[in-house]
Amino acid sequence: IYALLASVSWGLVYVLEEKLLRGGLSPVALQLFVGLVSMPIYVALFYTLKNKKEQLTIVTDNPSLIWSLVIAGVLIVAANLFILFAVQEKNATLVSVLEITYPIFTFIFAMWLLGDTQLNAGTLIGASFIALGTGVILLKG
Repeated sequence: IYALLASVSWGLVYVLEEKLLRGGLSPVALQLFVGLVSMPIYVALFYTLKNKKEQLTIVTDNPSLIWSLVIAGVLIVAANLFILFAVQEKNATLVSVLEITYPIFTFIFAMWLLGDTQLNAGTLIGASFIALGTGVILLKG
């Protein structure tokens, strides 16, 4: 259910972001404003955790996790900005369909960083459809 809710949310986010970009907001300003809106929400949600201290020490006691956190933070900003620039250049629908190729890269990075293939027949078939669909969009779009 969480994945479905995320999918619905992302669908609306892409369209609202396109509306804001068409309204003249730059991708950088949009990302800054989204960050300002979301930060208090994350702080409030973190405050509700029962194991706040444990969550902090998990990261602070492990230097490799600190680097992973920093790199993930930078990549989240970069990925969101790339998406916004793409939406500004094209449209939300096209960008969202092309962006959905990320599971292919997740598979590659999971093998490299986690040493885990996380692949089965269903995943392979689904990834093939994603690659095929992306190819059709790139050729015909």
